[in-house]
Amino acid sequence: MSGPSEPTDKTASSDERGPAPKSTPGNEADSSSAPQDDSSRLSLRTEAELDTPNRETLVLLTVLFTVTFLSWGGAKLVCNAHPLMTRGPAKLSTELLAKSPKGAALERQQRLASYDLRGALELSEGAAAEEVKGLIEKCRQTPAPCEAERKRRADTTTRAVLLDKTGTSARAEVTSRLGDSTTRFAVMLERSGAYWKTTQRSTL
Repeated sequence: MSGPSEPTDKTASSDERGPAPKSTPGNEADSSSAPQDDSSRLSLRTEAELDTPNRETLVLLTVLFTVTFLSWGGAKLVCNAHPLMTRGPAKLSTELLAKSPKGAALERQQRLASYDLRGALELSEGAAAEEVKGLIEKCRQTPAPCEAERKRRADTTTRAVLLDKTGTSARAEVTSRLGDSTTRFAVMLERSGAYWKTTQRSTL
């Protein structure tokens, strides 16, 4: 009588199995060239998504321009604004003007041409002083015409050229202009102390 039969092993042994398939270079290349997931790709953003320049940038640029423009305008306004006392030329004293023969000749002629007679007398001596005194006396007797003449000559301009000079005397040429009218004079000057004064004037 035979004994119980042993159960048969349904799984094949390793020796009975065939060799495991080996990977080939072609298979590796195929696996590496497999398409990647779309989410890993860098997607291009549209112009609307970029939003450059954005609203904040435009606001900052506008503020910067406004501040710069206002600063420039304010500086220009301040630089061009002068007090009333500095708008006209500085008034120099007669002593300062008479320190040189050219300055004395120029100032005396300008005062005389604009009918500032008393000012012209300060820079005159000899025959030139007598000429000015005669005009002053005439204006004292008939002040209205002299006042009108003074207003008419308010825009007179004068220039002077020094011709020669010694220690005590000098010659100069002065030219006064009012509108289209020009007058030229030759003047003689002499030193009086530390200052120069006109002693004679003749028309050229």
